[in-house]
Amino acid sequence: MRDHKLDVLQGGVGVKGSKKNKSQRKSFGYQVLGFGSGAAAASPQLADYLVIAGGGGGLTPGGLPASSGGGGAGGYRASGFGPSPLRGSQQELDPGDYTITVGGGGSAASPGTPSAPAGNGSNSVFSSFTSTGGGYGGGNYPTSYGHPGGSGGGGSGYGAYPSGDGNTPPVSPPQGNDGGRGGGYNPWGGGGGGGMGGAASNVPTSHNQAGGAGGPGVPNTITGSDVTYAAGGKGEPGAGPAGTANTGNGGGAQNTGGSGIVVLRFPSAADGSVSVAPGTNSVAAIGPGEVVATFTVSGTLTIG
Repeated sequence: MRDHKLDVLQGGVGVKGSKKNKSQRKSFGYQVLGFGSGAAAASPQLADYLVIAGGGGGLTPGGLPASSGGGGAGGYRASGFGPSPLRGSQQELDPGDYTITVGGGGSAASPGTPSAPAGNGSNSVFSSFTSTGGGYGGGNYPTSYGHPGGSGGGGSGYGAYPSGDGNTPPVSPPQGNDGGRGGGYNPWGGGGGGGMGGAASNVPTSHNQAGGAGGPGVPNTITGSDVTYAAGGKGEPGAGPAGTANTGNGGGAQNTGGSGIVVLRFPSAADGSVSVAPGTNSVAAIGPGEVVATFTVSGTLTIG
């Protein structure tokens, strides 16, 4: 198992995100907080963020005895409301429109090609922050290796294949961890997918008939509720469930990964309105002057 240092970002407010139509500002229509049409033009807003990518899927075994690895969790990037070693910096956002991408979970792809393109989770993106989709779990040759990603997929137990690396590409604080190595020949014991809370355990190199557990997720309260995100999927046999939607959890072997989520929390939004599109996404006031915008599908955040 490979260890990663949890380095804390230094400095104050991060780099402003790219946006389109910066010149389009609203001087009225504060539909979220209810301010009147005579309010002043919107000001830049400080925002906390949570960006979770889609979790990786597990491969189907394709006729051989069950030995597939679990999918890795989608990348986790956040500025607060979760474990302190994993926090970045708040962002200052100018009035305008921001494109938000919410990654889908990886499917339980059948083996047959080295890349198994359907197995990885998809990236989630906010401003300059990209969380990488989770790596798929290893199946039968030539797809036996766990794939790298936000967190890495577990290796196949059909020959003790290695897992995928997490935090790929590398960012600081890290966005994920390694998957678990598969067990020995026979074949049994697919490795679990890596999770944000830690790497999955390696399956012993023996005739072990237990699939590896996925790495744990981490709690975050940015929405106002305590939710655990970015857990790894379980390896076969005894495959784990599909990843839960909008958590970025990896799928158990033969199951799909969970879709991602993007959340922005504005500590003081009194100087401007916050809205989202499409309507599947939501905005909620959770305290005096405090607003949370939640994206469960890709869309647009508008400030001002």
